[in-house]
Amino acid sequence: MKKEPIVIENIDCRVNNNILEVTCRISGDTLTYRISSDHVSELLPIHPEFAIVACMPKAMLDGRDIHCSVPVDPVFLSNMEHYQRRMMALPEERADEWLGVVPNPLFPHGYDNLVQWYKSLLNPVQIHAPMARPLGANDKYRVGTPYSGGVDSTYTLLGIHELTDVVHIENMNWPNTRASLKLLKLLRPNLRLHQVYAADFYHERDTNHWIFFSHGSFLASAALLFSEYFTSVVTSGTDRGPGLEMGSGHDIDYLWSSSLMRFFSYGQVPRFNKIEFFGKHLQADTILSHLQVCSDLPKRGDRTNCSQCWKCLYTMLLIDACGLREKATAFDYTHFVEDFKNYPVPNDYSIVYNMPMVIEGYRKTGNNEMLRVCLDYIKKAQSNLKKLEKYGYTA
Repeated sequence: MKKEPIVIENIDCRVNNNILEVTCRISGDTLTYRISSDHVSELLPIHPEFAIVACMPKAMLDGRDIHCSVPVDPVFLSNMEHYQRRMMALPEERADEWLGVVPNPLFPHGYDNLVQWYKSLLNPVQIHAPMARPLGANDKYRVGTPYSGGVDSTYTLLGIHELTDVVHIENMNWPNTRASLKLLKLLRPNLRLHQVYAADFYHERDTNHWIFFSHGSFLASAALLFSEYFTSVVTSGTDRGPGLEMGSGHDIDYLWSSSLMRFFSYGQVPRFNKIEFFGKHLQADTILSHLQVCSDLPKRGDRTNCSQCWKCLYTMLLIDACGLREKATAFDYTHFVEDFKNYPVPNDYSIVYNMPMVIEGYRKTGNNEMLRVCLDYIKKAQSNLKKLEKYGYTA
């Protein structure tokens, strides 16, 4: 029996001073973005691609087509077909790599079951919409990037000299921009800042499966609000392998492109190397004293990072292995060794790439205590230990 489609009902845009509020009704639900910028008038008109992108993870998980009455860019529609095929092909192509070194408690029966589970989750869907006339890229020649103040986005901020603008995205319910915006202003003060607030992460509600697919689509949805303003958007690449884990990656992000605006991904290098890069930068002290990676807002409070959650501990590990602990005043290392030793092995694919370099870093610095801690960490995941061999690690 065919399921009810997801219907994009209407898109409403209201400008008040330097605030643009975009509201979209989607099958009785509401997707709202509020953009604070000195250039909101240049963002109009808003095209419907942002709403379709926000719906894609839910549509594929539920097996529901998308209906939109507003004309949609033909290049974007074609890319959405490729995006679906890419997402559904990834687990089969990269099954031996995804979630690499650590056993995942969600999938205790191994990779064959994981691949079958993943493939059974996603369904191909159709987008029913009138086709707009291809507009071609705008003539503003502006290049934007989403920025969070973390490792990947800061690496992009420093590495792409052609950037003209930064889009800072956050949930209206969790406002805490102090540290990341301060770092932005210290590193690239001449970039134009546009702040995007999401009233609700429409795509992240409903089921626990969202995290596997929705992070990339949320960033792309927010970025597509700027398709009349940016010529290109540079997303921050990670070392998380095929991008399956977050619905984002170098072989996925470019498929968000339309005839108006192109997406590119930058920085598919191990995070250990990114931290090394920060340490050698002329503004190393500034970067490492303002870097904000923490996602545990209750623990963090008014601090830059809580220094207790996995994102903090993992970043602190990389910084420490690079010999940069003394510069990293954005983190509290008082209980780092014990906290890292006692933290349950997480489901973080990034560790596959970085742990061999971390171990080598501690060998070079002669930190035998942390070397033993890292080797013990490896033993916690010994059932998948052989997966490290292809990345250069031998015990």
